[in-house]
Amino acid sequence: MKKTMLVLVLVFVMLIGTTAAFTANAEAGDKTLRFIHIWPEHGETMEKSVKLIEQKYGFNIEMSVVPWNEIITTSQTAIASNDMYDAFFSWGGLIPGYYQINAVLNLQPYLDADPDWYNSLVSLKHWDDYKAPDGDIYGIPFRGTGVFLIYNKTLFEEKGYAVPQTVEELEILMAQMTEDGVTPFAMPGAPHGFQVGSTRERITDYLLLEAGILGTTEHRTARLLDYQGVIATGAEKTRDWYRAGYFGENPFGVQREEAQSVFFTGSSGMLFCNNNELMDLRKLEAEFGIEVDSFMFPPPASATEKLGYGGMGDGFAAYSGTQYPDEAVNILKGLMMPEVQLLWGDEAKSVMCTKDIPYSDSLLIKFADEFANAGKYNVIADYNTGNLGDIQGDLLVEFVMSDMTAEAFEAGYLDLRANAIADAESDD
Repeated sequence: MKKTMLVLVLVFVMLIGTTAAFTANAEAGDKTLRFIHIWPEHGETMEKSVKLIEQKYGFNIEMSVVPWNEIITTSQTAIASNDMYDAFFSWGGLIPGYYQINAVLNLQPYLDADPDWYNSLVSLKHWDDYKAPDGDIYGIPFRGTGVFLIYNKTLFEEKGYAVPQTVEELEILMAQMTEDGVTPFAMPGAPHGFQVGSTRERITDYLLLEAGILGTTEHRTARLLDYQGVIATGAEKTRDWYRAGYFGENPFGVQREEAQSVFFTGSSGMLFCNNNELMDLRKLEAEFGIEVDSFMFPPPASATEKLGYGGMGDGFAAYSGTQYPDEAVNILKGLMMPEVQLLWGDEAKSVMCTKDIPYSDSLLIKFADEFANAGKYNVIADYNTGNLGDIQGDLLVEFVMSDMTAEAFEAGYLDLRANAIADAESDD
């Protein structure tokens, strides 16, 4: 009798457990969360990712996509109309702005409760890209974005060019290429100065390192308003390279895809590009029969360290007004699952944010190594920068193409920063 009663109790408990699990899954399955990203070119990969997340957590995801240059307007409109996505794409640099208008969910309690999630990043430094002014984390990294120098390995071998190890060697190489009738760089300078701006930043950062400014809190939060002429010196060097023809003709009229085409015709030896252009580079490499490789911007011979570049700036956040905060967070966690990260490494040739992704592409492996060591000196504004980067880029274009003094450029550059700081603080 006791044995029979025990079996009945166990069956009853199992039925309760099964019913509870079914009810929980049914409740989760009844929920539909809205999600938006910026990669139409990777639509199939994101669809696969979303299915994996739905299978993991048991709710539905309604996915939208807009081009990268429309995401800010789309998000602002959705927030203003109280129709915001539950989880949405956000560059790390936008987090302070979203925080300022109370539009992002604080992820810190979730990260504190799940140390494995917190510790999954290739480098913990990259969480800093998603911190708000209160010091808590409000967004997640997803994939890396940074500027690398791609070079025509086939041309280098034919001409006997060596990969430069210092910026002085780079200048000698550029002069030699120009003498040989080879344009040193296929340079995409549109829009807003684009990679010409990256050149200025690389040159300037080593000057800031030498001056002891690079690691200061004021510089790294984009609040420093006195650079003692260092920004002017970096801008002047950039204009010298432009005037020497190292960036080709009219770089400010050249878009990314046009620069790629110029590079693969063999008329230029190097290309400033983002690591997320790797899929395009591999296709063009096969089409033109040109082997490519990459190197980071070289340091001056006197530099005390070699700077690493690149951050996990392509990320996501959860809307503070979502009806389903736990599920919205699970979308973010799902995007960092190993199977999703590997999917993007394989199909999109992306450097992903988490550890131990077994990349197969040789350049992707090289990029990933750089990202693991980068981030020490990243500049992350602690205020809403708005379109500050674009207008500072436009000022650089004006400077490079005119006789504006370097001192006037630095003053104008910092005036624009001061205005952005004042605007952000007036909105608090």
